[in-house]
Amino acid sequence: MRTSWLMRALALWVVCVATGVGAQGYPGGPVRLVHGLPGGLVDAGARTLADLLSQRWHQPVIVEGKPGASEMLAADTVMRAPHDGQTLLIASEAAMVNNALVFRKPLVDAQRDLVPVQALFEVPFALVVRRDLGVDTLPQFVALMKKEGRRHSYASSGIGSPLQLAMEGFAHEAGFTMLHVPYKTLSQLQQDLLGGSLDAAFLGVNSAMPFVRTGSLKLLAVTGTSRARLAPEVPTFAEQGYPKVDYRTLIALLVPRGTPAPVLARLGTDVNDVLRSEPFAQRFLAPQALAPDFTAGEALQALLAQRRASTQRLVETLHIQLD
Repeated sequence: MRTSWLMRALALWVVCVATGVGAQGYPGGPVRLVHGLPGGLVDAGARTLADLLSQRWHQPVIVEGKPGASEMLAADTVMRAPHDGQTLLIASEAAMVNNALVFRKPLVDAQRDLVPVQALFEVPFALVVRRDLGVDTLPQFVALMKKEGRRHSYASSGIGSPLQLAMEGFAHEAGFTMLHVPYKTLSQLQQDLLGGSLDAAFLGVNSAMPFVRTGSLKLLAVTGTSRARLAPEVPTFAEQGYPKVDYRTLIALLVPRGTPAPVLARLGTDVNDVLRSEPFAQRFLAPQALAPDFTAGEALQALLAQRRASTQRLVETLHIQLD
């Protein structure tokens, strides 16, 4: 009995040494924080998180933007690195949920390949239209689209992206059809929308507001259960008769499946502490009018499962499928 106990203890010690999983020693060197959405809200949040984790860990935390393939290039970069917690992924709901439902052969299947560690924040969406479209309210927009929607176009950040699913879901609820124009980059989308070659789009509220404030775009409605902090005068879709139009995108931290449990525990604790910290609130959350999301571990997995089920129903209804 004693020999058996010693052998098990020795085996556990060997695994810990070989994988460097001791929570006390994590991280054992520089940490890479990879995401597929450079230059915007996610990038700003990632850099703030990286700086505060670096101070906490006394190790460099390097942010790497790897755009492309609906965030799958970023996820693949993380999957190809050692599964030791030194390479982390920040991803949106597109990478965590949509890709596996939209692509027949996704480069990375988040449900199969990744473990969600900690939610960070959630981005509400805004429906914006070009300023000379001739509508000022959501009812006016719906009436125009029902009359001549096939003559009008909307933009998104790609087929199967949260922005496309938001517009198609709303169009399905309201009973109209528009021409979809997918874009590879948000900056090009915004440029063409401002230039008048597009009629409408769903954007993150934070991305839309600079153009709304200057009068370049009109904001008709926002998603969420309450009005956006950045636009308290604009009613939600629910207030305007569309309670099912509540599309938002969750941003979370993930690691490759197979990352040692002690690393997951230490990482989850430290990231949660940073989310609750005053520096993170002052430097990132408050300026963006965002709230932290403390959903983690099994609760986060359950939330993503719910989102996956609802998104699958929408994808099947709209017959969206890519090779």
